[in-house]
Amino acid sequence: MFEAKLYNYLHGSSDASGGSASSSNEKGIPRVYFSGTDLGYNIMAMDLLGDSLEELFNKVGRKMSLKTVLMLADQMLSRIEFMHSRHFLHRDIKPDNFLMGSGKRNNTTKDANNTSLPASNSNNYTSSSKVYLIDLGLAKRFIDKAGKHIPYKENKSLTGTARYASVNTHVGIE
Repeated sequence: MFEAKLYNYLHGSSDASGGSASSSNEKGIPRVYFSGTDLGYNIMAMDLLGDSLEELFNKVGRKMSLKTVLMLADQMLSRIEFMHSRHFLHRDIKPDNFLMGSGKRNNTTKDANNTSLPASNSNNYTSSSKVYLIDLGLAKRFIDKAGKHIPYKENKSLTGTARYASVNTHVGIE
């Protein structure tokens, strides 16, 4: 599955897409623990995250303080900048694809009494104040492995969510 491979690539695992990236949740990319198919269904198990920014915005009556907006915008731009630094475009940027961390450890170990204990690896902690970027299924590499930018294209169908797509995307420019 392309999406799972891209999460792993961005998270720091190497794959055929061109090497390894800098790692950890510090980049706001959730970790994928499993991906595969079963009975014709694609399956991907990843970090459990909290509400999307769209859900949070609705929960607070569609009003946020300037400080909150600026703090969220800083993280959102950092996530997009990180993807671009790895030569990928997200192509479906919208509030539903930015999620807050759950504030819980997603990797546990069992003690002698079979009680769940948090793992000692702090990289498996999703901070409730950290923004994570998800839904990489439409992402596309814009610099090929030879270091060359993809060609300009016209007459393309709409990619992403129409409400948040750029004017160029609406007129068929990739």
